[in-house]
Amino acid sequence: IKFVTMSGEQHTVESLAAEVENRTAVADTTARENSPSQPDAQRNDPKDDEKEKGDGEQGNKPNNGEEEDKKEDEEDEERKVVEILRGRNGATVHLVGTAHVSQKSCDDVAEIIREVCPQVIAVELCAARQVMLLPREKDDLSFVALLSKMREKNENPFALLYGWFLSSVSDKLEVMPGSEFRIAYEEGCKLKPPARILLVDRPVSVTIARMWAGLSGWEKVRLCWSIVRDTLQLPDGEELEELVESLKYTDVLTQAIMELGKLYPGLVKPLMGERDLYLTYKLRLEADKLREGNHIVAVVGAGHVPGMIENWDKPIDVTEISKLPERKPLSPAMRMAKGILIGGVGCG
Repeated sequence: IKFVTMSGEQHTVESLAAEVENRTAVADTTARENSPSQPDAQRNDPKDDEKEKGDGEQGNKPNNGEEEDKKEDEEDEERKVVEILRGRNGATVHLVGTAHVSQKSCDDVAEIIREVCPQVIAVELCAARQVMLLPREKDDLSFVALLSKMREKNENPFALLYGWFLSSVSDKLEVMPGSEFRIAYEEGCKLKPPARILLVDRPVSVTIARMWAGLSGWEKVRLCWSIVRDTLQLPDGEELEELVESLKYTDVLTQAIMELGKLYPGLVKPLMGERDLYLTYKLRLEADKLREGNHIVAVVGAGHVPGMIENWDKPIDVTEISKLPERKPLSPAMRMAKGILIGGVGCG
């Protein structure tokens, strides 16, 4: 292919490209010769040239330092869920979501309390569970011990199996369930003056009773078996820890409840929805008593945080969600299931 210039000369593609390159090089040389000397401050430092050259040679190579910093920031964001709410008179509520069986959650709680120095620390516990605020030895709750306990005491099977599930999880993670509440209490006692501890959860007996009443007899049998099966199939400690820390906006207990809730819808409302309302009511009641400049750090499972935020400014009928359901006699299916479980002790 040939091109004809305005002067009438004929060029091929190759000759035209060579001519353009030659003229560009001459123009650049002339411009450098005719330009005035630049002040020292405006000249390119040879070191800068070397730096630019080095950057160019690196091309798209990743910056390990920046990647590590980014990864740490993402991990910090994953493990720390803190929301700010306001009381009617201006008090600040720092709502801290935790994973319940996570050492990192314990560290986060301690750090936030040291930074905020609150007047009140609210924890997701009721009076029956306030013993968790004190150091204690871990319960050795094996399956055989669980069945023995079920035979000796007339306790709710779900409550016992749920406790066994938590004990198994904490065994693998080497963290006591609810350790973040104990850390919150200990850090609060170190403040000058010490922070006041507020228990904001609904009594566990009411929660379990309302949950149990919402299930049919066959659902109760299936639920108990599901907990036994899932507990026996828990992954090893390292894999379980990764799973717990990956729960950015929830906690391990909420995650378990929501998964079971897909099969047993009656679980979710009493264990999650109603408790979101109860926690919100108790926390808001305290916040409205305090004036601006006062602070509350509230430590709850991360799975409760969205519901508490959603209901913070809504009216809540706490009387309705605090009622104990009418107690019904055990169905034939439940009597049979309980007999099979307890009978297993004699075979263990």
